[in-house]
Amino acid sequence: MMLNDRRIQMEWVAACLAPTDVAPHPNFRTDRAEGAELLSLIVLFRSREYNAYRDLNASDDTAEMPEVYGARILDAAQRAMDWNTTAEGLGELFALVEDDQLSLGARTASALLAATASAELDRPEIAIGTLSALGQKVRESAIGSTSSRNLAAAALFQQAAMRAVEAGQLSDARVLASEATMLLTETGEQWEEFPVSKGISWSAAESQVRLAQLISGNAQSILVTTGNPADKSWAVLVRSPFPQAAVRPARDALSALVGTLDDLYKHSYFSPRNRRLFLGDKDSDLRLLYSALLRVELSGDLAETARLRRTLATVFATKLIQRSGDASEYAEAIRLFRQADATDQFQRLLDQIRRQGPLESLKRAAESLISTRQPQSYTTSTDLALLRWAADLISPSYTTSALEIALRYASQDRDGRVKLSYVSSSKQVEVALGVTGALIAGNSQVDMEHVARSALATIGSVNPSNDNFVLTAIARLSSRIIWREVSPATKTGWLSLLDQWGNSPGISAIDRLRVRTEIDDSRSTVMEKRLTPLEFVVALIEGLLGTPSADDLDKAVAIITEAVVTIQRDAQSGRATTYKWSPLQLAALLISHHKRSVLWPLLVEALYDPKVSNQSKTEALKALTAAAMKITMPADIKAVFAHRPIPQADEPADGIFTISSPAFQSHCRNFYAAYQLSHSSHIRDGILKDVASRDVDTRANAAAGCRLVAARNLGLEWPQIVLLQLTYDSESHVREEASRALAYLSIYSQAVLIDAVTDRVRSLANEPGIAVAMGVLEGLYEALIDLNLSADSLWCRESVQTLLNTHLSQSVREAAREVLSR
Repeated sequence: MMLNDRRIQMEWVAACLAPTDVAPHPNFRTDRAEGAELLSLIVLFRSREYNAYRDLNASDDTAEMPEVYGARILDAAQRAMDWNTTAEGLGELFALVEDDQLSLGARTASALLAATASAELDRPEIAIGTLSALGQKVRESAIGSTSSRNLAAAALFQQAAMRAVEAGQLSDARVLASEATMLLTETGEQWEEFPVSKGISWSAAESQVRLAQLISGNAQSILVTTGNPADKSWAVLVRSPFPQAAVRPARDALSALVGTLDDLYKHSYFSPRNRRLFLGDKDSDLRLLYSALLRVELSGDLAETARLRRTLATVFATKLIQRSGDASEYAEAIRLFRQADATDQFQRLLDQIRRQGPLESLKRAAESLISTRQPQSYTTSTDLALLRWAADLISPSYTTSALEIALRYASQDRDGRVKLSYVSSSKQVEVALGVTGALIAGNSQVDMEHVARSALATIGSVNPSNDNFVLTAIARLSSRIIWREVSPATKTGWLSLLDQWGNSPGISAIDRLRVRTEIDDSRSTVMEKRLTPLEFVVALIEGLLGTPSADDLDKAVAIITEAVVTIQRDAQSGRATTYKWSPLQLAALLISHHKRSVLWPLLVEALYDPKVSNQSKTEALKALTAAAMKITMPADIKAVFAHRPIPQADEPADGIFTISSPAFQSHCRNFYAAYQLSHSSHIRDGILKDVASRDVDTRANAAAGCRLVAARNLGLEWPQIVLLQLTYDSESHVREEASRALAYLSIYSQAVLIDAVTDRVRSLANEPGIAVAMGVLEGLYEALIDLNLSADSLWCRESVQTLLNTHLSQSVREAAREVLSR
């Protein structure tokens, strides 16, 4: 360990980069293991063997161990790899790197381990300077052989290069990776000797040669990844043989995945007594995966690190779907997905946690991310995804910093921390504005003037005519800004920008109108003239045109009539007509919102046209079903629906917009139930069939159908029993719909199972997550509206007040406030 032996002590470096080359082998057990051997067991996550050897060393009166320096490294490494003590361990490792009493090899190992700990804490940039400084010192040293010295320095430079990429410092990463590559071209045949494991057949020199090949390949990979996309140097990497030093981590990862899949299969299909029985350590597959991840991180393999982070996160997420985990498991799954840039998988996990909890894990992860971000820290789309899903959970004191992170992301040149994916500036602006809107929604402590001014500076740098999604994001953000708190000068800046965009034919006129209406609710005839026909109808329905005149409504009816006729004509000729807004749905909304009953015959004809798409029909049916309590269907129209079922269009099963037959039939059935167009026994049989469906949406539709039937006939037991059953469904979407339905029915004191219904609703209001609580509140509010009741008559006012006072989500608290203010 000390410098006076004139060795680098490369066994410490090998313990990090190729631990199986140093570690005691189970088949060749010895009575003693020290220093680098014990560190290799830590890197391999072989904790039982590590503890056994430490105990043996402690009980050996003749041994010189525990050696002070070796024990310090081992203890610091263990603390750095523990979720609860990572920060403490990182500080200790940094101190060891600076300790001149340690060998260069031991200091190199400490620096490599410190870099992985800094990445776990989401601060990869703090290790870059330490790594590069020590690399320079090792390279300039006269201790040990030149080849081994170059390898140790290259490992440090490559680790620094990888962390520079993660920190968004691409130019620095290229310099550091170039340093590593250059050093490894200057190795010779003289390598430092050190004791190797009895479990391998090669020497210390061969071990270092393999590590040099591994580090060199990883450095070249970063040079290719961060270089000019037109550069063909990637071909060299593609044609290179797989590094021998990377075989063990890859094999361990594969073995762990096989074991995990086996466990998942047994969990699903085997009885508990036939599942795997652990004798000793639990979660051996997770330990193998963590070991593989740590080894590829320590070697500076950027791509493999991202892949194994994603794999580990997927394993965590899959296990968490099957059973609830503790807070550390959720936190780790969130961290791994986010740092792997696994956007799609990450969004799915965030959705699950947000819907069914634990919300505290989401809140802590977001606040931790915010607190680690420095003014110039690099931010990715997965970082933004976390902020968006946790926007209404974070404490108000974090909101300002979160807003700065979101808006800063809009001006970055890249989207990924690891993938280095490039996106258009307009896409980044769209994402940034979406997160900004989520952060300020319902937040009375936000400086709206600052938000409006910052957003104006952000949107002024893009041209929405290239991407109308940006303008849609701007419109959504404008609906969240409290404009009475914004200065006239900033409002004028927004309106001036809208006027500039008005000269671009590709700009969505309705989105411009939405923004203008939020800022200045005076009617703008200039903007109205730019609306397309369907945009005019949508604007009328949304109230953007103020109170519509009879002429406005007649114009809307004429537009929709022409559009629906066009859909039918195109459908007959085999052409699929696509619209941003469904004309059939707009016809239904004009009927329900503005009593345009003249559209009923047109809508009925389209619904019974076997060529019109199922999606268009479904959108119209859903709109009519939702308005069943507000409108009365004409007798002649009711007779048509009662006479024969709505036909389903023959569509390919794998089409992008295809709606499955069970889903389509369930929407039709709910429509019939809402307007009492079919015999109750037929509806009952269909709903009971849907309850047994494996499709989540179909079961959710069954819950909605039960509510419609029960509200029309409070003496029926079966729909209330089915709803009680569906509130225990494994899918939160189904539980949410069932909770909404039960809460709605709980307002009817005449319901035959009212006691069971109210008891269940009271317990549902306390379920973790957002989905079920929101379902309960929305059901209560809809019932109060439909029955024209005030909150004073609410039977569960105390439960709603508790949600208002204590729920973690601002969205739930706002919904509770809306119910109580009714």
